[in-house]
Amino acid sequence: MSLSREDQDDDLLHQLLRDSAADAVPDDGFVDTVMSRLPAPRRRSNRAVWLGLASGVGFAAWQLQDNPMLSHVARDWSGGQFSMASALVLVLVVITACCTSTGVLTK
Repeated sequence: MSLSREDQDDDLLHQLLRDSAADAVPDDGFVDTVMSRLPAPRRRSNRAVWLGLASGVGFAAWQLQDNPMLSHVARDWSGGQFSMASALVLVLVVITACCTSTGVLTK
């Protein structure tokens, strides 16, 4: 199988770069000095995210308190049965938990 012109050019460029690459440039400890003077990275607080998430859940529960779906889900879960409504709620809870635990909501 022959390489396309573009692949040949890429291979040639990679070879030229490898051949012309110089050894590491001595810095006499410059990088270590600069790195030691940098401040430690700050740990970002997730309080605002958790407060917003809790507020959103609380507001949604308050708005949906008279919704028959939530009472249906509570009745199903207490009886050990899962309906389509309870499966939907469970899926949303799992997605939210995955997003918060992986940092998707905190970035």
